[in-house]
Amino acid sequence: MAVALVKELRNDPMTIREHYQEAAVENAVKAGVAEYGDHFALAIEPTAPDSEYATGGELDSTAPEVTE
Repeated sequence: MAVALVKELRNDPMTIREHYQEAAVENAVKAGVAEYGDHFALAIEPTAPDSEYATGGELDSTAPEVTE
């Protein structure tokens, strides 16, 4: 039962969204440090899907397992 619970929690929309938000902040900070050093602010803007800083490159945020 414990293994089944862990497998199910990996596909839980809340868990998927948490992973997505962590990736977004991590990628934004990497981009800020790489481009501006210690002096930058985070902003939300469109990014090319194939960019190394794109958050959702491996995640489809419109997939049913995320939106249900």
